Amino acid sequence: MNNNNKNLALARFITSFGSMNNYKSSVLQTKRVLDNEVGAKLPKNDTAILYDALDGISAIEDKGFNSNGIIAVFETHLTLPTIVLVYISEVTSHIKKKQSTTPIHVIN
Repeated sequence: MNNNNKNLALARFITSFGSMNNYKSSVLQTKRVLDNEVGAKLPKNDTAILYDALDGISAIEDKGFNSNGIIAVFETHLTLPTIVLVYISEVTSHIKKKQSTTPIHVIN
C-alpha cells in the first residue's frame, strides 16, 4: 500500500471513530493533514483526536497489541473512549497486511 492509500485509509479510520467524540473534519481534510499539505488545518478538538489516534497507533506498533501495548495507549493520555483500542488493533493489522481492502466495522 503506497503512502497515499495508507493516509486515505488512516483518514477514514480517524473520521470514523472520531465521530464518537464529535470529530467534525471530513476524510479529505484529515488526509490533507496526514499528507502534510501546506495550509491544511483541523479544528483544535479534531487535531487533538488525530494526534491521540496517531500516538495510540504508534504505541501499539511499538509494544504490540497486548497488555503492554494497552498500557502504552493509555499513557498517551487519549481523549478517546476505550473502544479505540479495538480500532487501533484492526487498523494496525490492515496497514501491516498492505493488501487488505476489508472495511473497518463499527462496534456498538
